[in-house]
Amino acid sequence: MTRTNAARVQLINGLRAAKDIGHGRFLSDVVQENLTRIWEGSHRSEWIYIRSGFISGLDRPEGPLLPRLIQSKGLQLRLLLLMIFNEQCTLDWTPYTVPGRRVTPKHGDTRLSWLQLVLTDAAPARGTGRTASDLRARQISEAIRGLEKHRVLTVPRDRQRQGRRSYDLQRLKAEDGTSAEYGYTKPDHDHAVPVSRHFFTNLWLFALTDSEIATYLVLSLLRWRHAREHKLMGVYLTAERRQTEFRLSRHAWRSTELLHRFGVVDRRPDPNRNFLTGKVANFAAMWADKEVRPLYYTFNDEALKRPAVETVYQILTRPNANDAVRRLGLPPIPQWWQPPLDGLDLLPGERPPRRTRLASYDSRLDDLQHEINQRRWDEGGEE
Repeated sequence: MTRTNAARVQLINGLRAAKDIGHGRFLSDVVQENLTRIWEGSHRSEWIYIRSGFISGLDRPEGPLLPRLIQSKGLQLRLLLLMIFNEQCTLDWTPYTVPGRRVTPKHGDTRLSWLQLVLTDAAPARGTGRTASDLRARQISEAIRGLEKHRVLTVPRDRQRQGRRSYDLQRLKAEDGTSAEYGYTKPDHDHAVPVSRHFFTNLWLFALTDSEIATYLVLSLLRWRHAREHKLMGVYLTAERRQTEFRLSRHAWRSTELLHRFGVVDRRPDPNRNFLTGKVANFAAMWADKEVRPLYYTFNDEALKRPAVETVYQILTRPNANDAVRRLGLPPIPQWWQPPLDGLDLLPGERPPRRTRLASYDSRLDDLQHEINQRRWDEGGEE
């Protein structure tokens, strides 16, 4: 396992293990129930709309806000998207917003607090006297303070405590940073990007990293702008456009590989590219002949209906046969295929070198692909 994968597994393990102090239940279950409760008490729209100016900023010198939130530490990006979900589920689209939710719950207050809606892997150090809830509340307060600096929130000053903020009275404004002081209003659908409500209620918002979320939103915008192309072949993004319009780094864009593995997007195989690395064989010659094609992506909205935390954990730690072939760009394994592909034939504790492992996978997958082609031929289909 690479260092990157190890860190990713550690993060998702922290989310799975987090407990709700008040009830002793897993925090992921509590947060999922609370977010679903908010959605069920609304108009139950299947789509949450994000202003396109938050994602794309070709006409703004400073660029869009989205990539700047990736560079920030903490919960800023997740909390902002969560607040948008909350506003679109709870408001009747009046020009003015009511004060935001409390950071922590107050005795006798039936309204859910942000602490009950946020999932993090915060774990207190021993001997500090702090709880995981204390750390989550601090993360939320710091995120609110950071979002205020980006002009997407207003946080009034506490009149009784000079110099301090009243975090419980925060008000959301337009996420693209262009709204006046009156607060958040529903975006015009012609200038907004739809995101499935399952992205929020099934906790993909917390199971994905900031880079993965940003990449998903950029692809969502491309899908919305080029709906016909998405249906026919998929959408793509050139390096120049990625850098100028979206200000998205190459490192962040590489998140498409994990988004494909998690099943939320599908990356179209290219016979001239190595599917794992994305590299083009004999690049110079193919580029000269104008035969280098971009990578195309399509969306798989049904995948968002799965519980995100457990799905990501299973794919990263216990990939099954279909996870393995998906990573290599091969078709899904048909139900009639019997031999398992969950790992190699190893003795307990034995671990062959990487080259051996990949060769074994390649051999098994070659056999699998031959079997699939033969089966299609036998059934009268195309090879």
